Amino acid sequence: MQHSWQLLILLTLITVPFTAKKTNTASGSFVRLVSGSVTIHPSVAIAPGVLFQTDPESQIIIAAGACIGIGVILHTHKGILEVV
Repeated sequence: MQHSWQLLILLTLITVPFTAKKTNTASGSFVRLVSGSVTIHPSVAIAPGVLFQTDPESQIIIAAGACIGIGVILHTHKGILEVV
């Protein structure tokens, strides 16, 4: 039996619209999930299992040369997060 908070988290994750973006690399291909206003420079290195999510009036900017590790989750709420 699931606890009510677990069910709430599950329902929240299901209702958020994400765009899956497939990336092909020399070592294989992987998917990252993006929701909202996210800007990613073409030179950024992103590992598998990464999630970028922005709420309304928020933004995530991943600048040139950044490296985002496996399983990272970035979520903004009422602001701008810039990774350099």
